[in-house]
Amino acid sequence: MKILLVTDAANETRSSVSEIVYRDACYLKGNNFEVEILTTTSQKMDYSESASMASPSINFIATFKFKESLRSWITLYNPWAGRKFNKILKRFEPDVVHFHNVHQYLSFGLLRSAKLFGSKVFLTAHDVMLFHYGKLIEFDQATMGFPYDKELSYHVSAWQQIKRFRYYYNPFRNFIIRRYLKYVDKIFSVSNALKQTLNDNGIENVDVVYNAIDSNLWKPEYENIKKFKNKYHLHDKKVIFVGGRMSGLKGFKQMVLILKEIINNLPNTVLLIAGKENDHTLQLSKLAKELNIEKNVIFTGWLEGEELKSAYHSSDVVCTPSVYFDPCPMINLEAMACRKPIVGTCFGGTKEIVRDNVHGYIVNPFDINVISERITYLLRDTEKRKELGENGYHTVKDNFNLDIRYQKTLEYYKTLSDQ
Repeated sequence: MKILLVTDAANETRSSVSEIVYRDACYLKGNNFEVEILTTTSQKMDYSESASMASPSINFIATFKFKESLRSWITLYNPWAGRKFNKILKRFEPDVVHFHNVHQYLSFGLLRSAKLFGSKVFLTAHDVMLFHYGKLIEFDQATMGFPYDKELSYHVSAWQQIKRFRYYYNPFRNFIIRRYLKYVDKIFSVSNALKQTLNDNGIENVDVVYNAIDSNLWKPEYENIKKFKNKYHLHDKKVIFVGGRMSGLKGFKQMVLILKEIINNLPNTVLLIAGKENDHTLQLSKLAKELNIEKNVIFTGWLEGEELKSAYHSSDVVCTPSVYFDPCPMINLEAMACRKPIVGTCFGGTKEIVRDNVHGYIVNPFDINVISERITYLLRDTEKRKELGENGYHTVKDNFNLDIRYQKTLEYYKTLSDQ
């Protein structure tokens, strides 16, 4: 079986999606499937990277700059990408084309092209871009309280999007995307919460395939951990770790405010923030200085590989405090693989992974007092941290491993290909 995996900017965005696509490709190639990746690059020319024994071939389509106001049109059909895609279809002749993120450059029009070519077509939704222009915040966030089981409506009206996105709004966008989705044999969602949100906004034919992780790759390397702690002066500190793209929607501002409360009781606590530095980093740094806690806030910049693993293992508590609908943050699985308790957002898919008082605590990220209490309790109670961390490790190992993910995906590939 020949499989083509398609996603935007796999080698340049450093996103969890690009890592997932590349890992999937390596797994499939290792199981004797013929696999290629199609992605985009900001370089001026198309190019390819040849396959090796362990890695797949990667085809890069050069992108071009366009005004942001055109994105809602380019996302529907990009003729430049369409021509390149058709050439790859004819050369590679894939039995399966599995799309991931295509809303930025590649366009949803490729779904139709793949189906008309004769391939079985799959799409994994990692976010809400099938019906939205950005991050989903159009819901009543502040009313969500413990036990966080209230059913929120995530339906977004056209009027809400017009008010928020104004000149970027395209009245035909969502209608045309839904037409293109009719060419998809199956849509995968990374959480039940995202599946329900897609359904609420008129998108059906969705099944859940959770993100997964190889817990064996996250075992501690004690010499690396020691170096990491020395580098950031973490010895004899209580460490709270947050990571991801630096933006207000990830809840980093909340964490700085929460840190101020925690320091009143535990002055040796530090907040370790991992993410590519940008304007939001400067805003957080300014806020920390205003609160007189700048020495307790540590920015590491972007972390990956051994440094990222060392950051988890150097931490006492990991937080995912997103204030928007966050479908399924990979940081939850990574923290659990490192046996760390999690204090996570009630919005999105986190509460499907992190069970309250089993793997950590679920909180409303707007409730600073509750989050502060939960984190302070964990920082003070070593045994509770260990208990929750061990629970998380066994859960991710048993329920969110790669074998489960790939078994379900391959069953769909084979079943629908035989029809």
